[in-house]
Parts: sequence; structure tokens; C-alpha cells
Amino acid sequence: PCLVQLPHTMVLAERHADDGVAVVTLSFDDPSQIEQIRQTLHAKGGGEHGMHFLSQHGGSSQSMEDFEIPGGALPYYMLYDPAGRLHRAFAIDPTAERQFTSADIDAAVKDLVSDEGN
Repeated sequence: PCLVQLPHTMVLAERHADDGVAVVTLSFDDPSQIEQIRQTLHAKGGGEHGMHFLSQHGGSSQSMEDFEIPGGALPYYMLYDPAGRLHRAFAIDPTAERQFTSADIDAAVKDLVSDEGN
């Protein structure tokens, strides 16, 4: 699911770059696979936009704890305002009838950008 969402995330970064939106991705892949991760980012459009980080703990529960990912499910999105306050989070919830979509993320970013412009 993360790789499926990545092109959308990079388009979002490009679309809102002039609005001050910064996109940061975090990979929970095994750190020994750094070259494969770089190739995948480039292939999915992540080479030009955003900042990309790799957790030193890979996909372990330590990574989930360190980055405060509830339930340990990915992908997970956090939107912060310019002051660094959490505006909205999107988490996978296996018990929910409906999961978040790219459109939900788009709407939340648009809302945040328009709120900041007022």
C-alpha cells in the first residue's frame, strides 16, 4: 500500500510546493536495502520531491513506537501546520468500514493550505 500511495504523495508535494507544503517520507524497510529503496523511490517519482528517510530499526515495533504509528499499520500520514502542530493524521484501521483514500488526504491538505492563507 505504501508504494501504491507514493506516486500520489509525490504529486501532492509538487502540486503544493508553492504553498509551502513539504513532504517527508519514512521508509521502514531493512536499512541494508538502501540501494533498492533509492531505486524504488526514483522509479515511483520520489527522486525530485520531498525528503526521504529510512528508520534504522526497519519495520520493527521499535520503529512504530519511535514514530508514534498507532497499531503499527502502514501507510500512515501526519499533516502538520507551519507551527509544527499536528493538523490531521490518517491511519489504517483494520476494523473500520472505510479506510482513508488519496482524496481524503488531498482534501485535508487543501483545507490546511487554505486555513493558513486566511
